[in-house]
Amino acid sequence: MLEWVPRNLAQVAADETASLESRVLLIYDVACGLDALHKYGIVHHDVKTSNILVTAAVPAAHGGSGTRPIAKVADFGMSTVHRASRTTGASKAVGAGTCNYAAPEKLYTSKSDVFSWALVAIAALTGIEPWVGLEAHVIMAKIVNPYADLP
Repeated sequence: MLEWVPRNLAQVAADETASLESRVLLIYDVACGLDALHKYGIVHHDVKTSNILVTAAVPAAHGGSGTRPIAKVADFGMSTVHRASRTTGASKAVGAGTCNYAAPEKLYTSKSDVFSWALVAIAALTGIEPWVGLEAHVIMAKIVNPYADLP
């Protein structure tokens, strides 16, 4: 049986009553989760607010007092495990992701998850999802060249 997680970070971001402190702690949770994945060579490839589950309040960890919700990285359907080649030492993996959160790197590495995490952090803090209303080709062009004169 799996744990019931009542909402995701997109819902928290849209909640005007969510405190800045709770949003920052959730962003920190996501960073810690991604760091743990990357230490094992796992690249998520689809980090976005709707793929971050937020638990109900649980007792604070590390000797803290009170309770707080915890963010958990979810939906590993596009994840890859990067393994170093025996001959070259180069890491190889193929993956895709949600265009709105995609990184400019041509090769998917843990850096692409970090880029997406930064967009998640902005969305969690502002309540505004990135690139809303733009088509995929425009988003990619803006990521590669943010100063391009595009619609």
